[in-house]
Amino acid sequence: MAASSLPAEERPLLLLLPGPDDLAPAMRALLSHDQVRAFALPAVWDLVWGQVDAFQALRDVPRLDLGTLDALVAYLRRAGTKEALDAHVAMVWGLVSERVREWYLRRGALSVLGSIFKVSRPGRSFDPPAAFVRDRVLEARFEAAYRLHTVPGATRHSDAPPEEASVVIYPFDLADKGGRAEAGPAAGKAGAALEIFAYESGRERHRQLLEAVAAEHGYVALDPSAESPSTAGGMARTR
Repeated sequence: MAASSLPAEERPLLLLLPGPDDLAPAMRALLSHDQVRAFALPAVWDLVWGQVDAFQALRDVPRLDLGTLDALVAYLRRAGTKEALDAHVAMVWGLVSERVREWYLRRGALSVLGSIFKVSRPGRSFDPPAAFVRDRVLEARFEAAYRLHTVPGATRHSDAPPEEASVVIYPFDLADKGGRAEAGPAAGKAGAALEIFAYESGRERHRQLLEAVAAEHGYVALDPSAESPSTAGGMARTR
């Protein structure tokens, strides 16, 4: 499915960074910006994906806050290896139902029936396809929610508040190679990125927030649905 055909909340804005070393500082700059009214980080015990287990590894971190982001990202950089991803994918591939495996393998009904009656090769015996691997990368996400200040007099939306958004990094793809590839050539020269998911009604305000953070810290704010990125600071010279 083309990115442009997806709803706004599934088409992330990007904050392009020089490299993974900038992930924690950039997230901290975003969440602590004056335009942000409040934010919430996940519980440390929720950050467990197979061999990647922040709860066990970060025993001196009882809860996540802006001061512990550096320790978390440093651990994810050490733990989110290709070997750890391969092990996680293999484990989940073995746990899902045969119907799910067949859907990813795109095998026909006769093959499914044959595997049920043990006259054809079962889906479990195939290597997980690339789409299954990519979905596991996206599923294992560190996501912080935040809300901008409410605009006086603005219409309130309980189901899709425009002030609300989330900022995401992927432990198995900290450089966000997948997201930058989907965003196109404008994101190609960055070394890493934060992905920001917002509702359509508030997308412009969140883009403006990213532009402010980019201008203050030398990053690049990119809306893939726009024609060109908004550049600022040192990374603007890499275009």
